[in-house]
Amino acid sequence: MYNFCKIVQDLLPNYMEKTTSNETNAFIEEHLEQCEECTRVYNNMKSDIEVHTEDIEEGVDYMKKFNKEVKHLKFWKRILIIILLILALLAGIVIHRYSILSRLQELDEKTAEVIKNYHLTEETIEGGKTSSIKDIWKKGDISATKRIDSNGQESRVWQNGSTEEGYMIDVQKNKYYRMFEIVPMINFPPLSNFVPKSGYVLLDSEIKKSMLGTAINPRVSMDSIEYEGKQCYKIKESNNSFNDYSFDLETIFEKETGLVLYTCDGAVKNKDGTYDKIEKKYKYEFGTVTDNDIIKPDLSQYEDITNENDKIPGNVNSIER
Repeated sequence: MYNFCKIVQDLLPNYMEKTTSNETNAFIEEHLEQCEECTRVYNNMKSDIEVHTEDIEEGVDYMKKFNKEVKHLKFWKRILIIILLILALLAGIVIHRYSILSRLQELDEKTAEVIKNYHLTEETIEGGKTSSIKDIWKKGDISATKRIDSNGQESRVWQNGSTEEGYMIDVQKNKYYRMFEIVPMINFPPLSNFVPKSGYVLLDSEIKKSMLGTAINPRVSMDSIEYEGKQCYKIKESNNSFNDYSFDLETIFEKETGLVLYTCDGAVKNKDGTYDKIEKKYKYEFGTVTDNDIIKPDLSQYEDITNENDKIPGNVNSIER
């Protein structure tokens, strides 16, 4: 009898892969029903394939899980990179803004220390109209101030810091008041909300803390602009409100000198609910003040209304007695 076992066993791999014809399948299946040895070989081959298939499926599942974790990690990596880039950008902006404030503060101190001869004009504008113009001429320890308001009222102040002598004069009323303390009629350089003054009022640490707070304040903007033909920084803090004031703080600094050229400190609330801005413009002349500009006034033509019991310094804006 012819031995078909070898033929069947050679055909089993193709049979299991379902690549054999229907006639061959029928022949193999009929032989397996009659031959225990070929059936055993078939079952062993089938078992090996199932185990191998399970291993492949486990590997596929592992790779799917691994790929999913990799994609997850890539996603969070991208998020982390974006966050770090944003933080780096914000840090760069804060450092740049703080460096601007630091430079302006240094220029402010240097200007106040070096310049002893200047003519400073301060124009105050309220509701779009000039409400007063104040001029101060200073040479060494002596200063002379003249203020004229929108009604044409004129007042003057003369002070000698070395002798602590000072007089406030109301030109229209022909009266004068002897001052008991030397006080600045205009701060030089003019005060700014964004660059605090050093000295006994503020410690260096407080100044740095204040400037850092300004640098990180999202309501504060700093822009490079051209103002009256000069390269300047415009620093502005928006949306401030206090009692009857609602305003944007704004200061324009000249880049080269750090001098304040313009300020907007607030807006007075009108009865109709609108606001009038309070603006100040500053102009400077250096080294032009002569002795004639700061000469002591002739007080003989004025009435002395000084109250010896009143030790409070006078107000350059008006004399009310």
